[in-house]
Amino acid sequence: MKKLFGFALLAIMLTLVAGEKNDNVAGAGKAKVDSPKVVVEKFFVAMGNLDKAGAKSQCLESSKIMAQMYNSIDNMKNAPKEVQQKITANFKNAKVFDEKIDGDKAIVEFKMGNQKVPFILVKIEGKWKISGPSEEVLAAAREKALAISCLTHLKILGQAIRMYEDENKDTIPMANSDWKKLINEYAQDEKAFICPKNQAPYRYLGNGQADSSLQDPSREFVFVCECEHGGKLNVCFADGHVASHPVQAVKDAIKNAKPGKLPLLK
Repeated sequence: MKKLFGFALLAIMLTLVAGEKNDNVAGAGKAKVDSPKVVVEKFFVAMGNLDKAGAKSQCLESSKIMAQMYNSIDNMKNAPKEVQQKITANFKNAKVFDEKIDGDKAIVEFKMGNQKVPFILVKIEGKWKISGPSEEVLAAAREKALAISCLTHLKILGQAIRMYEDENKDTIPMANSDWKKLINEYAQDEKAFICPKNQAPYRYLGNGQADSSLQDPSREFVFVCECEHGGKLNVCFADGHVASHPVQAVKDAIKNAKPGKLPLLK
């Protein structure tokens, strides 16, 4: 789970920052030197391509947070496909909009939506290297990393409950049964049953429903994390996929669920 959290931190940084191409800056008669903007852009292009060596080459060797990010590439391939797709989409939409240079230090800011994200760079032996994000960005990244880790836990449960169905006449466990034990025979990970943010167990909403009784497995959910992540609740649907939805929408779906039916998100 520590590896998953490490990946999640990487995932959030990818969703918060990205760059757009700029011309290299060069002195007359000297080799071209990448501007701070270009250095950061190259780093995230490498991260997006899972090029660990390329990402590392743009970073300050002593930066632990940057090392954690590019080393997390090793774990990225094991993330749920939908999480990878979300990261890629957010990465492509982020835009670089400002660069401030003060001697051997620089700040490059990116914009995603209305949020400004600053990155700090230092000049070492004539080349710009990424030191890391600001403290504000790190705090936001840790918070969202927990949200992604939560989705990863729910994804494990979604896959496990689908395997349970395959061997039990296409039905899920009853609510009054030892459903956690039954599902964990397939999940093989007790930590997957709790939210990494507040260590609270996920709420199980199933009660022996059969696939044939479902109206729309892609909109009916069987697990919900009742801990808010950025104003949303993470849910696991009957078809096994996971997603975040507005708090009130999830609560209304649970409240309006008919007896013997799973909550349905509109």
